[in-house]
Amino acid sequence: MRARQKHTLMPFNRVRPYILLSLFILFLALLKQFSYFESFLVNSTPTIKVGNNDNNTKSSSLNITTSNSSNYEMDDNESWPPKKQLNQLVDSQNRLVITFVNCGYSHFADNWASHLEQLGITNYVLVPLDSSAERILNATKFAFHTISVPPFLMGRKGLSGVNMFGSQQFHTLTMTRPQILNAFLDQNYTVFYNDVDTVWRRNIWKDYIDVEQEKKKFVFAYARDGSVTKLCTCLLYLEPKPEVQGLLRLWQEKCKRLRKTQHDQNAFNMMWRMHHGFSNITKHILSPKKFPAGRNVKWPKTPVTTQSNISYYLLHTNFMNFTTKQSSLENMLEWNVSGWITDEILQIECN
Repeated sequence: MRARQKHTLMPFNRVRPYILLSLFILFLALLKQFSYFESFLVNSTPTIKVGNNDNNTKSSSLNITTSNSSNYEMDDNESWPPKKQLNQLVDSQNRLVITFVNCGYSHFADNWASHLEQLGITNYVLVPLDSSAERILNATKFAFHTISVPPFLMGRKGLSGVNMFGSQQFHTLTMTRPQILNAFLDQNYTVFYNDVDTVWRRNIWKDYIDVEQEKKKFVFAYARDGSVTKLCTCLLYLEPKPEVQGLLRLWQEKCKRLRKTQHDQNAFNMMWRMHHGFSNITKHILSPKKFPAGRNVKWPKTPVTTQSNISYYLLHTNFMNFTTKQSSLENMLEWNVSGWITDEILQIECN
C-alpha cells in the first residue's frame, strides 16, 4: 500500500510577496476611485486672475461698495431665498438654473452667467457664499440675478478664498450644498444646479431636459463623475418632490458625519449606495457624451481657432487645479467674461 503523500503548507515567507502584490493592486484600484486622486493638491493659494479678454472694457476702479440700481433688497420678514425676486426670474415651468459663488470664483460666475445670456437664458441665479462675493456680483450687470448670502452661512469662516481640493476650506465650502438646494425646493422651485466652473454651450433646457422629459418623466437627474461607479454632485436637476427633499436631508446628515478631509460628494455617494440608488425616485443620468467629466475632455494646450467638440452641451473644468481651469476654457474659446470683474477687484476682495 502506498503511503499517503503528506501535504505541507507553503512557508509564509514564500507567499508574502504575492499577498503584498495583491494588496498593492487593491490599493491602486481603490485610489483610482477615491476622490482625492482626481485633483492636484496645491498647498499655497494661487493668484487669482481674470485674464485678457476683448470684453474686459470696464474700469478696474469699479466701486464695489456702491449699490447697483438693479439690486433687489429683501424685506426683513422675507424668507430665504427671496421669493419675490426669484418669481421674476423663473421660466414658465417655475425652473431656475443656479450656481454657488465664493469670492475667489467670482470671475467664473461672470463667465458662467455670460454664456447663459449669450444663449438667451435668463432664469439663472447666482448664490454668493460670502459677503465679498455678494458685493462684487451686486456691482455687475448680473446684480438682479444675485441673491443674498444664505442666512445660515453668515459668519461662517473659510468660504471666501480659492479653496483647494481636499483642504479643510474646501470641505467647509462644499458641505453647504444640500442645505442650500433644499431651501430652493422648500419654496417650490425646480432647480438645475451647476458648479460655477462650468460653461453652457447649448440651451440645456430646450435641447436636452425638455427632450428627455418627453421620453420619460423624471424628478431627479445627475451626472457621472467620469466613472460608472461615482455620481457627481456638480450637476443636479431636482424637482420639489417629497422623495427628492428626503434625499437632500439624508445627504446633509451624512455630510455632518464625515471626516474633515472629505467633502459632500463623498457623502452623497456613500448615502446613494447605502439606500441602493433610491429606487423610489424617478431619475435620469445626464448623457456622459453631452455632459462629460473634465478628465474625459481633450483640452487643447494652446488656443484653438474655432470651437471644437460642439457635441458637448456643457463643459466642466473639474479634475484640474485652480490655475489650469481658466486657461483650459480660454484655449477652448469658452472664456467670455463681461469685464465687470477685474484682477484688481479680485485681489483686493478675495486675497
